[in-house]
Amino acid sequence: MLQKVPVKFRKRSGRNTRRPITFGPPPVQPLVLVSVEYSSGDEFVRLNFDRDVDITHVVPSEITIDDGPGTGKLLGGTGAAHEPGVVNVALAVIGTSESAETTLTAGAGNGIVAADDGAAWAGVTDLVLPFP
Repeated sequence: MLQKVPVKFRKRSGRNTRRPITFGPPPVQPLVLVSVEYSSGDEFVRLNFDRDVDITHVVPSEITIDDGPGTGKLLGGTGAAHEPGVVNVALAVIGTSESAETTLTAGAGNGIVAADDGAAWAGVTDLVLPFP
């Protein structure tokens, strides 16, 4: 007489067949100021960033140098040029300084953005120079 052979059910493998959940593009990383090059009496300030920048919409007047101990003058940006990762801001005297330190101030509306993802540079307030 014939016997029925029980059918064995296979277990599912332990791998997860669901796709991972993604929520759009990766977050934008902030543009970081790495160093500032300025010497008393210079007609420009050199801002070095962690990656390439775009200065298409730069507002140079948002960038000022308060050179109290050096020249005793307050200098404001009048123009800008860039190379990979660097912005050179031309300076002109806009007043007298009352500061005991040389400082850089750049407003949030300075228009400097990262070339790769468009992250805006937030600027700085009274950053003591030299930096770092």
